[in-house]
Amino acid sequence: MDLDDILKKLCNRYEYYSQWLNNYNKSQEIAQFIQIQLEYTNWMIDTLRKLSEYLNSTEVAYIFSDIENKNQYIESAFPMIPEYDYSIIESSSALTTADASALYACIEATNFSKSQNSRKYVEEQESKYYELESVYDRQNKVFKLLIQLNSTNTIERYNQAAKSFAEYKINPTKRISAANGIRNLLYGIQGDLYEKARKWKNENMTLEEMAKRLAKGGINSVEFKEVINQQKEFSKLIEILSNILKDHEGKLLHNLEAVWIRSLDFIYVILSVINI
Repeated sequence: MDLDDILKKLCNRYEYYSQWLNNYNKSQEIAQFIQIQLEYTNWMIDTLRKLSEYLNSTEVAYIFSDIENKNQYIESAFPMIPEYDYSIIESSSALTTADASALYACIEATNFSKSQNSRKYVEEQESKYYELESVYDRQNKVFKLLIQLNSTNTIERYNQAAKSFAEYKINPTKRISAANGIRNLLYGIQGDLYEKARKWKNENMTLEEMAKRLAKGGINSVEFKEVINQQKEFSKLIEILSNILKDHEGKLLHNLEAVWIRSLDFIYVILSVINI
């Protein structure tokens, strides 16, 4: 699949989301008609229930002689809105985040290019991604998922990582501490998931077995495949953080802010596609 094919498929995704929102907005306008008809229908039901002994049944039968056809017409005019499975909605959001985060990591790596245009392009797209993460409050969403995970140690690791990173933003000399906090958090979450997947104490656990047991759709589902895919991101993040801690980066220092954002994305994705 080449870049044009990928772009076309992403445009299709965009068009789908746009059409869904457009239909939703139209449905809000239509809702007022539903509300009015609901209230009139409720009045009729109430009237028939309370006053049936005073009404002429033959006359009422005549009034409603075509009620079934009218019901069918009304149902065709207002097709039922589907019930949504919130767990699937979470997975869907995670899949988009996984794609966006992977692309963000890809363009962030091009920042090492000497091309001025390349650096400008990367800086602009990074800035837009930072804004999206801020507007949609990725950090808070991750924290809420960690609360659902119900691991006191991981909550403590998260708070320490967030605190260390905030201190690093003010004082860059705190870089090692921030990197260590992020790495501890990632390792802690991996440990939690393995422990959650175990059926007995000290059972040997693998990534694939954990994915089989915890992925929302079970084996061979989209969620299962995403858990496996996220292992690549986990390994890459651990490698970057370990290089920072061991001072193996060389002259080109990794963007720790990008690492923190990718770590938050990773946590959001992995906890959204499994049964916590």
